[in-house]
Amino acid sequence: MLDPKADHDLPTAWEGSLTKAELLELFKQVHRGFYGHPSTLMRTFLGLRTWAELKHVLFGGFQRARMELLRADSRKI
Repeated sequence: MLDPKADHDLPTAWEGSLTKAELLELFKQVHRGFYGHPSTLMRTFLGLRTWAELKHVLFGGFQRARMELLRADSRKI
């Protein structure tokens, strides 16, 4: 789309084979599988050296928790 109008919603996900809900669930599963893996969590927390790094990791965890609450019909996707 070359020049979308202000009232037109641009697509945020390509829904060729999967619905938006299926894509979102797949995205969540992939994130859970990688970032929730015990070795990844352990390596992350054992590698922390400063309070700023801890703050950064905790903020990322908070954002990750917020992502779990996203719904496919949300406008924030």
